[in-house]
Amino acid sequence: MIPVVSMIDAPIMIAIGAVVVLLFGADRLPKLARAMGQAKKEFDGSLHPPSPPPDAKTAAAPAPSAAANQVAPPSAASQVAPPSAASQVAPPSEPTPPSAPYPPQAQ
Repeated sequence: MIPVVSMIDAPIMIAIGAVVVLLFGADRLPKLARAMGQAKKEFDGSLHPPSPPPDAKTAAAPAPSAAANQVAPPSAASQVAPPSAASQVAPPSEPTPPSAPYPPQAQ
């Protein structure tokens, strides 16, 4: 397979450039290039958004103390009773063979 880049040589590139100049005009080409550059910059910025600078409040905030991280033990009302024997799931039964999706056809 021949790469596409090797098929585009200098005379073809010159012809493409001439057609672009004829279509857009020499006056609009710098504006068009500038607009394309800004669009590329916005696209790259949306792919990799800049990280926000650290706030002075968050940098100077003290770390929470160990007492704030402790969890209270559960109360008796919030504890769940163990399951009774009646609510346990029955043991699995023997597997059934799969049924044919279509009836057998006579040939």
